[in-house]
Amino acid sequence: MANYQVVDRFFEGEDYQYKSAAAGFVASQTFTISKSITAEVAAGYSFGGLFGIIKTHTIGTVDVAVQKKFEKSGGTLRAGYENIFNTQIFTGEVDIPELNQYFRAELTFGQPTFRISYAQNFGNQNVQGKRERGTGADEERERIQ
Repeated sequence: MANYQVVDRFFEGEDYQYKSAAAGFVASQTFTISKSITAEVAAGYSFGGLFGIIKTHTIGTVDVAVQKKFEKSGGTLRAGYENIFNTQIFTGEVDIPELNQYFRAELTFGQPTFRISYAQNFGNQNVQGKRERGTGADEERERIQ
């Protein structure tokens, strides 16, 4: 994704214009290690841009996960590590020297986090699917043709 932004601002009788190019991507890849084990790597990155008159800096994240399925029990064990490089920090800056205005903010959207979960399916795993049956109108249509 890419874009070019222009923001016009009128303040105290003066016109101000802010311009910025921005780009970013999100990607993920799943790897099959064996019949019951998969791994996934996901990444997202944004290159600058504008948030109102605030010029944003780069922000990104990389996540990894592994999953193991247990066929006999029907369970799934998952382990993942999110934001592994601790780069999910939004940084924005406004610098207008002629108005003696300077502002900088850093917002942390997520800390590096390790997660582990286990999910178990209960009940009959051999339930039959729904029957396909026609309506009376379908039967009548077939009879006429």
